[in-house]
Amino acid sequence: MKVYLRKTQRRERFIKEFLMLHENELLGAKRILLKPNIVSYEEYPTTTHPETLDSCLELLHELFGRRAANGGAEIIVADGPAPDAGNSQKILGEHPLRAICAEFGVPLVDLLRSKMRKVKARTMSFSIAEQAFTFDFIISLPVLKTHKVATLTGALKNQFGIFSKKDRVLFHTKIGKRRLKDIHRGIAEINAMVRPKIFIVDAVRTLINANERRHGGVVADLGYMLAGTHPVALDVVGFSLLKRVARELEGMEAEGVPHIKYSAELLGMPPKVEVVEF
Repeated sequence: MKVYLRKTQRRERFIKEFLMLHENELLGAKRILLKPNIVSYEEYPTTTHPETLDSCLELLHELFGRRAANGGAEIIVADGPAPDAGNSQKILGEHPLRAICAEFGVPLVDLLRSKMRKVKARTMSFSIAEQAFTFDFIISLPVLKTHKVATLTGALKNQFGIFSKKDRVLFHTKIGKRRLKDIHRGIAEINAMVRPKIFIVDAVRTLINANERRHGGVVADLGYMLAGTHPVALDVVGFSLLKRVARELEGMEAEGVPHIKYSAELLGMPPKVEVVEF
């Protein structure tokens, strides 16, 4: 299983070269959903960098423009901000990524206000945005960061944005020492249910100590972009990168992070992760 890695600050070049590896799959898609990491009103690195989304949309429009006979594809950008960040419509209405969407004529959809579907997973039931099931090609655009509850947030945790507001609150609420719902199993099980085709992970800059500045996150430079098709492989490599700057991860291994462990069981851990200097 390949993880494409490049030490760079040039997001556009990396993203477009990686997407072109999947040109035929993209051109065969009818409905494409881009899932950024819009946690709150905070700018990058709390949320996906505008250049990342711009590069994806520009390449997609170029591809479908050159293949006009295919009839194009429906493209949307969608996420649900953290419930404690404030009014989701206000956040998305004023977010820097909205201007990128407007430039390409692509809607920015608030998943917290979308129709939800209740599903039964392996160990629990939860509700997730109905739209997650209606797109045949999902591109996930997370930012690699540490996380106070989940240890890290990367390829796997970015799926959290499609949970309903109620479930997200339950995953974060504790009674005594126990959370009302197991966040680690929830992350693993939603990835088994809704699987993006590709992941482009921004690790040019990161946050350590927390995944948002408002919760105590501190900006640190990493200087990498990574991408691939298997979220477990990406998070294993991402964890090794985060350890270079995050003291809170000292002495830990990726396989010891519960949601990575559970996801490896559900999705299958690649027998070998091949890091390609891309």
